[in-house]
Amino acid sequence: MRAFILFMLLTVGAASAVRGESGYKIALTDGSPALAVPTMVAHDGVLYVAYRSFNWRRESNQIQVGAYDLKSGKVLLHHALSAPSIHAARASEQLAISQDGKMLAYVEVGSPELLLLLSTGDLGEIRRSILPMSDTGAAFYGFDSKNNLCFTFASNDVLHFLRISPNDLGVSSDTHPTHEIDNLFEGISWEPDSGRFWLPQRFPRGDRQLTEEGLPTGEVLVYKGGYSQSGDAVTLGEDGLLAFYGQTGNGTVVSYQNHRSQLLDLPCVPSSYGKSNDAEIAGVLCTTSPDRLPEQGGLRVQSSEFLLVKTNGPSVIWRHQMLGLGTGNREYFRWASPVVYRFGKKVWVVAPTKKPELAVYEVPLPEDEPTKSKPTIH
Repeated sequence: MRAFILFMLLTVGAASAVRGESGYKIALTDGSPALAVPTMVAHDGVLYVAYRSFNWRRESNQIQVGAYDLKSGKVLLHHALSAPSIHAARASEQLAISQDGKMLAYVEVGSPELLLLLSTGDLGEIRRSILPMSDTGAAFYGFDSKNNLCFTFASNDVLHFLRISPNDLGVSSDTHPTHEIDNLFEGISWEPDSGRFWLPQRFPRGDRQLTEEGLPTGEVLVYKGGYSQSGDAVTLGEDGLLAFYGQTGNGTVVSYQNHRSQLLDLPCVPSSYGKSNDAEIAGVLCTTSPDRLPEQGGLRVQSSEFLLVKTNGPSVIWRHQMLGLGTGNREYFRWASPVVYRFGKKVWVVAPTKKPELAVYEVPLPEDEPTKSKPTIH
């Protein structure tokens, strides 16, 4: 099962923060996590959140967006913005912030499509548009170093790397591999700034890195274990990758950096869960007992734990019991993407819950090496 990257905006009118022993919670006014999971991003100590709000008929024509002080949970800004009308559950999408911290981008890939650009200064709308591509396999990768909005999609069995200018939301570049690629639709992991992507391969099992034109770079992650790939791989800078393998309650996290692989064996099936602002740290969902009956197009997870993983090793820094959440339907379903935000010597983990609220955890980084012991699964 591939874990899809999720995308949406941020949130709360009269939000309240309730502190607890392991952090605090942020209540989301008019939130409906069963219909639309909130999406988040953090920058410079501020948490940005966005989600669809619904009426009692399960209809939505608004997106709630807001900004919070990450340390205190205090609401800094909040807006309700108009959006194309939808009915029933909306697949989880993604919220991204430009590298200079001045713009937010909220994207809904499924029909009706929406690309919304906001100012972080006042959460005011800058401009909006529909997407200039097919939604077949479309995924949003956030901003590159030139503030282009970066997408991948497939058209006529061809993979496209699309960049959109924030100035007019027009296409600034559209590249695609000119060399034939096998196993194209098994999932990719793209690094827009380097112009390279990783493609899973079967023989030998693992991932190989290619340029956007389809030429091999020579970087290859080889996995010699017996598990199948269990989730989206995570790029670690220009030439690194964190890949996940698992089957029937056991799995392995493979970290490929500096031309060599390191393994972390786990008593669970790992997958990527959350986008990190630091390549040295990643969020991992460790699943022990999934329910094989379909629920809203996905697999209902009965028991899982969130792991904060140091990618160089790799090793476990912190863990907390957590259920993976997502929204959508049988045809179009995406998993949520928690925030993993390193700021100084601490990491904040912000995750959606089954209630209309966010759970915020403040995790001090250990002074010594993180524990290499296997995580305890509850």
